[in-house]
Amino acid sequence: MHEIFADPDIVVFHYRGYAPSTGTCSARAILEDALAIHDEVVAQLAPDQILVVGLSVGAGPAAHLARSRPIAGLILVTPFDTLEALAREHYPRLPVGLLLRHHMDLAGDLAAVPAPVAVISAAEDTVVPPLRTDAVRRSAPTLVADRVIANAGHNYIYNRIEYRRAMQDAMSLVEAGAQTDY
Repeated sequence: MHEIFADPDIVVFHYRGYAPSTGTCSARAILEDALAIHDEVVAQLAPDQILVVGLSVGAGPAAHLARSRPIAGLILVTPFDTLEALAREHYPRLPVGLLLRHHMDLAGDLAAVPAPVAVISAAEDTVVPPLRTDAVRRSAPTLVADRVIANAGHNYIYNRIEYRRAMQDAMSLVEAGAQTDY
C-alpha cells in the first residue's frame, strides 16, 4: 500500500487466528475487530478522514466498517457479495447453507454505505467469480469507480501496473466524491 499511496497513514491488521495475531478466527471476530481498530485509530490519531480499503476477504470487514462508522470512502478489491453465495459458487452440490458457520454479507452492508465506493476486480478471477463481484457493484448505491483488470487473477492482480493505476484512480475518485457529498 505504501508503494501505491505515499502520503496517507496506513493502518492494517492481522486477522485473529492468523500469525502473528492470536485468538480464534471467525467472521464475527473479523467484523468486530474492524470496528474496534477503527475506533482506536480515531481515538489515538484523530484523522481528518478515513478511507477504507478491503482486499479479497477483507472486503467483508471493510464494508461492515463503512456501514457502521462514518468514513470518507471505500475501495474494495476482488470483493464477493456474501460468503454463502461464494461457497455455493464453488460447491454447488453441497448444502452450503447448512454447513457454513461463518457469515459475511458484504452486499447487504454495502447497500447501507453512504460514502463513495470503488470496486476493482480481476478479469480472470477464479476465487471470486465475476458473478459474485457483479452483485457487489449492484448493491453499491454510491459507486464512483469500477475497474476490471484484464489478464489478472485473484492472487496475482496486486503486482500489475494496471492495479496500481486503478487504486490511484479509485482513491482520487473516492476522495472527490467525499468532498462533494460531505
